[in-house]
Amino acid sequence: NYTILMSGGVSSITNSDMMNVFVNECGESSDNVLVIKGESSSNAQNFENLLNQLTSGTIYSFESTTANGASEQLADAIWASGKFLFIDNDYDDFMDFMETTNGTHIRNLIKANEAVSAFVGDNARFAGTTVVRNYLDPGAGYYAEFEFDPGLNLLQTSVVMPNTFKNSDVYENT
Repeated sequence: NYTILMSGGVSSITNSDMMNVFVNECGESSDNVLVIKGESSSNAQNFENLLNQLTSGTIYSFESTTANGASEQLADAIWASGKFLFIDNDYDDFMDFMETTNGTHIRNLIKANEAVSAFVGDNARFAGTTVVRNYLDPGAGYYAEFEFDPGLNLLQTSVVMPNTFKNSDVYENT
């Protein structure tokens, strides 16, 4: 009994409707939001700015690094947050982070009753049971070069494929 919002794109402009639903129609509009982002995130700041316009809650932002896996500041932010946004995370780094103490807390909270999580862009695929890797490599489907790894299992019978119509080089893959 939790809510998951997903979007295949990473533009804060095209995701403004989803972010409005995330803030105002899921949970409380004053809920604090924890943004979990990749180390080299180029999109998270735009989402943080948008969230600051939409909510009176606090926006916390942390990178999904193993160093943050034991961060007391992140632990405090996790427990203070009512919603979670995932953006620009690399699969390997993110899953390593999710095995840390703080990552385990996040994993448990996003599966808790009435939890609210949003996955933006390529990170949408993490919500499924299985994550298809290298699906944006031309010919990967044709040459059977997909890699399948575990996801967060929030959608227990699903595989999420964002960027379905990204370009004609990967239509066969997606």
